[in-house]
Amino acid sequence: MVGRGSAWIARARVRLQHPVVAVGLGLVLLQAVYRGWAAAGGWFYGDDFELVEAAHRSDLTWRYLLSPHDSQFMPGGRLAAWLVSEAAPLAWWPAATQMVALQLLAGLAALAMLVTLFGARWLILVPLAFYLFTPMTISGYMWWASALNQLPMQAVTFLSVLLLVTWLRRRGRGSLLGLAATVTIGLLCYVKTLLVIGVLVAVAVLWPREDGDARAGGVLGRARSRLPAVVVLLVVAVAYLAYYTSRVPTPLSSGSPIDYGALFRTMFVTALPTTLVGGPWSWTPDNPPLGRVATPAWVGGILFGVLVLALALAIRRRVARAAPILVALAYLAVNFVLVARARAVYLGGGAGLELRYLADAAPVLCLCLGLAMMAPRSEEPAPPAASTPRPDRRRELAAAVVVVGLVASAAVSTTRYVGLWHADYPTRQFVTAVADQTRGARLVVADVPVPPSVVPVISAPANLPSRLLSTVPGFRAADAGNDLLVLDEAGTARQAAVAASASSTPGSAPGCGYRVDSGSTQTIELDGDAPPLWWAEIRYLADRDGEVELTLSGRTDTYRVLRGPHRLFVQGEGDPGRISLRTEGSTIMCVDQVLIGDLQPWEPL
Repeated sequence: MVGRGSAWIARARVRLQHPVVAVGLGLVLLQAVYRGWAAAGGWFYGDDFELVEAAHRSDLTWRYLLSPHDSQFMPGGRLAAWLVSEAAPLAWWPAATQMVALQLLAGLAALAMLVTLFGARWLILVPLAFYLFTPMTISGYMWWASALNQLPMQAVTFLSVLLLVTWLRRRGRGSLLGLAATVTIGLLCYVKTLLVIGVLVAVAVLWPREDGDARAGGVLGRARSRLPAVVVLLVVAVAYLAYYTSRVPTPLSSGSPIDYGALFRTMFVTALPTTLVGGPWSWTPDNPPLGRVATPAWVGGILFGVLVLALALAIRRRVARAAPILVALAYLAVNFVLVARARAVYLGGGAGLELRYLADAAPVLCLCLGLAMMAPRSEEPAPPAASTPRPDRRRELAAAVVVVGLVASAAVSTTRYVGLWHADYPTRQFVTAVADQTRGARLVVADVPVPPSVVPVISAPANLPSRLLSTVPGFRAADAGNDLLVLDEAGTARQAAVAASASSTPGSAPGCGYRVDSGSTQTIELDGDAPPLWWAEIRYLADRDGEVELTLSGRTDTYRVLRGPHRLFVQGEGDPGRISLRTEGSTIMCVDQVLIGDLQPWEPL
C-alpha cells in the first residue's frame, strides 16, 4: 500500500509539472474567477425561495433530506439549501459560495479526466476549454436551484469516467468502489445522473484493450472481464430506480400533445449548433432574469448544416472516430425525449431554446469530443525534456486558435446572459422592497398571489407571499385580519380593498346598518356572484376590542375585532352563502357593509 501511495504521489507531481497541466489549471482558475464574478452579482429566483423556505421551517432530518422538490429527488440540494438557510435567510453569499466551489470542483475533475484518458497533450485543452467556457452551462449555473442539480452531476460525470478508466487499467477494488460511490452521490443530487450510467456502460464496452484485459480471449473475453464494472453500475441504477419510482412523483407527463418537430428545431437546429461555436450571442429579455437563445433560426440552420457536414467528413476521412460521436448523439436523443415529456408539455417547442435543459450534456460532449479527436494514451505523461519528441506544431497552433476563438465567442454570449441576472429583475426588486419595509418593523400583508412577473402563475402556490417571503425577518402573510395591507406590483405594502362582485344589502338598524352582539346571530344577505376564490371585506365599528364568530361558506371561525372603525378581511372560496355574525362577551359591532371579490391595493378616488 505504501508503494502504491508513493507511486501515485510521484505521478501526480509529474502531471502538475507538465506545461499542459499548468495551462489547464490556469484555464480552470480563470473560469472559476469569472464564474465567481458572475455568481456574486446574481440572486435568488423561483425555486430558490421554495428550497430556502422548506429548509427554514425544517430541521436537518432524514425526512427533510429525502422529501422530493417539484418531482426532483435531491437530498444533496436539500442539504445545500439547509446550510444556506442556517447561515442567513436570503443572504446570497452562502449560495454563491456553493456555486463557485462546485464549479471549481467540476472544472478540476474535467482536467483530471482528460489527463487520465489522453495524457498531458496540448489537444486536451480543446475539450477542456469547450466545457469550461461554453454558454451551454451558464443558465444552469446562474440559477442556484438548477446549479445544485447541474454542477454536482457535471463533476460526477468527469470523476466517474476517470474512476472507470482507472479500473479498466488497474482493476483495483478501490476504483470500483469509488465509481459506485461517485455515481450514487450524483444520483442524490440529480435524477438525470442515470443518463451518465448509460455513458459509463458505453465507455466500459467500447474502451480499447488495457492491461487488465490481457488474459481475456477475444472481444467476448474482454467484455466478460469488464462485466464487474457494468454490474456495479446497473445495481446502483436499479436500486435508485426502485426507490425513486416508489417514493417520488414522476416529472414526466402523459397528457398534452407535444410538437416534437418544433422542439427538435429549437433544440438541435437553433440552440445546440450555436452554442457549440460559442453562441448564441444574444438572449431573449422577455422573462428576466431567465434568457432563452435569441439567435435567428436561419443562422442556426446554417450552423446545423455545417455541423452535420463537418461530422460526416471527419468520420469519412478518419479525422474523428465514429463511436464517441454516436454516444454523444444517443445521449442528446434521450435528453430530447425527457425534455419533451417533462418541460415541453408546459413550455411548448420553445423549451428547446432554454439551454438549462442541455447543460448536463456539456460534460458528455467534452468527453466525446476528446475521444473523437484523440486516441487514449497511457496515464504516465512524461516530463518535458530535450529528448522528448515535440508534437506537430501545426496541430498545436490549430488547437490554440480553436481554444482562443471558442473562449472569445463564448465570453460575449456568457457575459450578456450574466447581465440579465446582475440587473434588478422583477423578483429581486420585489423581494428586496419587502425586506426594506421590514427593517425594524413588522409587516403583515394579505396572502394574495404576487405579480406574474415576480413568480409565474404556473408555479402556484409558490407565488403566494407566505411561500415566497417566509424567510424575510419581520414579515408575515395572513389569510384573515383587520386592516390588512396588500403588496402592489413593486412590492410596496398598501392598504387593501376588495373589488366587489357581490355585496351586502342595506341593514335595517338606524345609524348602524347591522347590529351585532352576543344576544343573537345577525344574518346578512349578499347581492351578486362571488368568484371561485374571494376575499370578504367587513366594514364595522366596534365599541371595544373583542371577538366575533363569523360563518362564511358554511365554515365558522372566530376573529379578533378592534375598537373603533376598522375593516376585517377574510379569505374564502366557493359560494359564501349567507353571512352570520355574533360577538362574544359584551362587545357590540355595527356592520356597515360586506364586500366579496378580489383583493387589490386600494386606489383613492
